[in-house]
Amino acid sequence: LDEGGMLRMGPQSAGADPGPACYGKGGKLPATTDANVVLGYLDPDFFAGGRMKLDVGAARTAILNAWKNSRARSKILLCAVWDRPRQIPYSQP
Repeated sequence: LDEGGMLRMGPQSAGADPGPACYGKGGKLPATTDANVVLGYLDPDFFAGGRMKLDVGAARTAILNAWKNSRARSKILLCAVWDRPRQIPYSQP
């Protein structure tokens, strides 16, 4: 997720090094690969022709953390928007 809470995809979204969380190389940001392994679209035991195993638990954790962070930001924004009308003075016709 970028600073505005939008989902970004591509090589710069999670960075090539350390890569998606499921690679098990220290990546903490969820990437498309993480989503695909959690959804069962990728076989975690046979990734890259079996040369690499994917860490489904790390992928789930990265996705869950991103979801929690985005929910927290949404709640803060919602509270700010909800409170805004009370802060803006207005005159009645």
